[in-house]
Amino acid sequence: MAGDLAALARALVLTLATAGAATWANCQETRTPTPTPTPTAAPAAPPTPAPKTPEHGAGTQADGQATPASTPTPTPAGAPETAPAAAEGECAAAGEEARRLAWISRLRSWAHRTVAGSAAWFDGLFGDVRADDDVYVSRARLTTYVTWDQEDGVSPAQRLRARYVFPQMERKLGILLGRGDVDDLVSATDPAGGGLDHLAESENETVAGLEYAPTQGKGSRLSFSAGARIADPIDPYARVRFRRLVPIGDDALFRFRQTVFWRETQGFGTTTSFDIERRREGGFLLRLSLSGTISEVTDGVDVGSELTAYRWLDERSAIACHAWAAGETQAPVPTSEYGVDLAYRRRLRWPWLIGELSAGHAWRREVVADPRHGVWLAGVGVEMQLGSTP
Repeated sequence: MAGDLAALARALVLTLATAGAATWANCQETRTPTPTPTPTAAPAAPPTPAPKTPEHGAGTQADGQATPASTPTPTPAGAPETAPAAAEGECAAAGEEARRLAWISRLRSWAHRTVAGSAAWFDGLFGDVRADDDVYVSRARLTTYVTWDQEDGVSPAQRLRARYVFPQMERKLGILLGRGDVDDLVSATDPAGGGLDHLAESENETVAGLEYAPTQGKGSRLSFSAGARIADPIDPYARVRFRRLVPIGDDALFRFRQTVFWRETQGFGTTTSFDIERRREGGFLLRLSLSGTISEVTDGVDVGSELTAYRWLDERSAIACHAWAAGETQAPVPTSEYGVDLAYRRRLRWPWLIGELSAGHAWRREVVADPRHGVWLAGVGVEMQLGSTP
């Protein structure tokens, strides 16, 4: 009991700290300084035919009365007339920012017109890692859960995925901070981004690092990252990841992600994962996810698969039904578990605060001599989503 209370206290502290950091990152992401206007001489107006001007320099009002002639504005002595270099720099920066915002606007429009729009909406609501892959912006997602497992009882679970992108570095360099299962954070072994059963079994480990994404496009991105698991002893890692998104017509989408990684405690490895998504009428989205990881510590290939059916309820809520299986190809029991669960998510009072209720059932078997047995699962949690959204 004391351990659970201590874990919940750490989760609360991390939640408050992440909220402050992510709010600051959001302000930095969205705040655009307004350039100071440079005084310039007003262009001369084209000559306009006018009635005969009265003598002594007076003008003529609409009612025919004479008005005094306008007095020219004096120019301060010593003030530079123009600043071509500064103006060109400001124009270039403003043009670059306008092009970036236009690209994001086109991406949003393209997404909402196609299956990618449905996928982006569901991924954003359910806190899926695919939402962070689609657009390289500053964002933080902190999920705090209390799960119940028929075998292991009640336990707190927490997941953090945060990224801050430096605008000064052309949005190619970012800081990464994660908390959860280090295998998922580094090697991307979880194909679904985390279901109820996975949250119940994940470890609370913290990973921090830097990421550089030199190649970014609407359908692909290449990134390099390096960092460490914050533990005793420190466990450094390095990772290269390539992501590719290919629309198939108007109602289908193919995603591919290849990750090559190195960890001091596990050596080299690689993870291949892909999704096939299809949008259906009535607010449905179907997704098949498969992944395989080979490393120096796995028994063959560490395989994970999931079939997910999303159902849109309204603009603030949706449900998702997952069926998953996991195992290793050369382990004594190749399929260690499979199961199903149902999750309901809804945006609460604020758009960035989301609540979830989940329930499911899993069938597990780890030893060949033991029969496969079923366990019930349940969970309740909240997620904070701060920063830019696609």
